[in-house]
Amino acid sequence: MSEAANRILVVEDQRLIAADIENTLKKLGYVVVGNVSSGEDAISRTDRLRPELVLMDVRLRGEMDGIQAAGIIRDRFSVPVVYLTAYADEETILRAKKTTPYGYLVKPFNERELRATIEIAFYTHQMERTLAEERAKRHAAEEFKILIDGVSEHAIIMLDENGRITTWNRGAERFNGYKADEVIGKDFSILYPEEARQDGHPKQLLETALR
Repeated sequence: MSEAANRILVVEDQRLIAADIENTLKKLGYVVVGNVSSGEDAISRTDRLRPELVLMDVRLRGEMDGIQAAGIIRDRFSVPVVYLTAYADEETILRAKKTTPYGYLVKPFNERELRATIEIAFYTHQMERTLAEERAKRHAAEEFKILIDGVSEHAIIMLDENGRITTWNRGAERFNGYKADEVIGKDFSILYPEEARQDGHPKQLLETALR
């Protein structure tokens, strides 16, 4: 059973097949948030229900097929899509690739194949999100460092929760006399006179800040 009880939207225009997929998903422990038969409904339900994964039949009745719907779902909502299809011809596969799907199941497929494909899709999507967040954090940190380092009129110093100096800008160097490589990683108490250190004043300030 899926520990996270991930939410899945099923898009399949063959009623019996759709019902069978839904039952299988529930048996495997997933939460089926909807079962629709058109590309337009797939987009609408994704917008409203925000599933974590869409199982999308490639060939759908109506003006919009599954590949078109998947492309819109990817661009608007960043929800991963796994294709379900009885068609594995080269043209269909090439069209599907352009929407960067997270899996491709050719009908008929069994329960094990379905679960494996879904779990790989969830894992891949989570890793992509984690990497994107880490890249964003690094970018923000680099921009922040550039901004802080450029300030020379004010001393800007950052500490970690243990009181060690992590950021030391040009203003801090100018007013305190230390260069960055002399203080980064050291306890901020070195910025206080010996008498204040003996009285525990820096420690009290850190405890107050942490509270």
